[in-house]
Amino acid sequence: MTRDRFTPHFDPDCGDASLTAARQDIVIGRWQGLRELLRATGSDWFVRGHRVRLLAQDCAGSSTAESWLASEPRSADARVLWAATADRPGVHPGHHGGPG
Repeated sequence: MTRDRFTPHFDPDCGDASLTAARQDIVIGRWQGLRELLRATGSDWFVRGHRVRLLAQDCAGSSTAESWLASEPRSADARVLWAATADRPGVHPGHHGGPG
């Protein structure tokens, strides 16, 4: 007799449907959803930090953050996301983190 094992389901978005939708936008290279998500987040710094971390993780394999920054170079949210993405090794060749 085999026993079924309990396998917990981990939702990295923590039930945040808006974050899930924005992360799906990254797959198709659409940055506008990211802009709206971070704009709507306002100054809820805990939520903003979580969202930026997951968005950066997903943007690391695409040009979405760079496209947003190129389209809106004065956007603080675009700059933060680009920087969070650039912090990942091998994402922006030629850019080296830190001084020097």
